[in-house]
Amino acid sequence: GACTPCPRGTFRAEAGAVDVSQCLPCPEGTFSGSEGANACESCAAGSYVTLNSTDANGFGTSSGGEVCALCPAGRESTAPNSVLCTSCASGESSTAGEACAACKPGTFAATAGA
Repeated sequence: GACTPCPRGTFRAEAGAVDVSQCLPCPEGTFSGSEGANACESCAAGSYVTLNSTDANGFGTSSGGEVCALCPAGRESTAPNSVLCTSCASGESSTAGEACAACKPGTFAATAGA
């Protein structure tokens, strides 16, 4: 019969696996978005690793990541391979996937996470 691919969020670098338990979860900060991966991919700054593409809250997963998603507006990740997007401070804002920046003259953000 045919070989079965390792599930999303896992990888197998060596040949000869005999069981799905030999497909290892992607380490923290990396992800595997397709079945049958032989390595996990890095996630760029401005994004975070999560389990689900519909997850948009900026709180990811520590292992077995399947998606690299942009941080939502008002949150940022300044380093690659993040699993969490932190809130912008008061007086700062961001758009999705961008770093927090000070509010421009004539504007304000009274609360964190704007």
